[in-house]
Amino acid sequence: MLFNNNSNNIETEGLSLSAKLIIIFLLIGLIPLITVGFLSVNNAQNGFREESFAKLKAVKEIKSNQITSFFEERMADVNVLSESLNVKNTMAELNQPYMNEGPNSNSYNQVINQYDTYLETYTEEYGYYDLFLINLEGEIIYSVAREKDFATNLE
Repeated sequence: MLFNNNSNNIETEGLSLSAKLIIIFLLIGLIPLITVGFLSVNNAQNGFREESFAKLKAVKEIKSNQITSFFEERMADVNVLSESLNVKNTMAELNQPYMNEGPNSNSYNQVINQYDTYLETYTEEYGYYDLFLINLEGEIIYSVAREKDFATNLE
C-alpha cells in the first residue's frame, strides 16, 4: 500500500536514501523546467501573433498606398486630358451637332473623324477600356467603345 492510513503521507520506507534524493532532485529540477517551458511557449505564441499582425498591418498599408496612388494617377490623367486643346475643341465642335442632329448625323461624324484617332490612341496608350466626353447636360456625347452607355444621360 502506498499510503499510510494514519497520517496520509507517502510511504518511502522501502526506498534507499539515494533513490529518495534522486526523486527529490528530479522534482526540484522538473518543476522549474516545466514552468520555463510553459512560459517560453506562451511568449513565443504571443511573439508570433504580434509579428503576424505587424505583417498584416504592413501589407494593408502597402495596398492602401497602391490603391490611393492608382486613383491619384487616374485623376491626374483626367485633369491633363480635360485641359487638352484637342478635347476642348472636340467638346466645343461636337456638342452642337450631337444636341441638334443626334450622334448619327453627318456633321457629328465629320467632327468625330477629326479627333477620333487622338482619343483612341490616348485610351490605348494609357490602358483605358473606354473614354467618355460628357456635356454639361450630362449627355455622353462621345465614347471610344460606343457601347450601350453611349448617347445616354447620366442624370
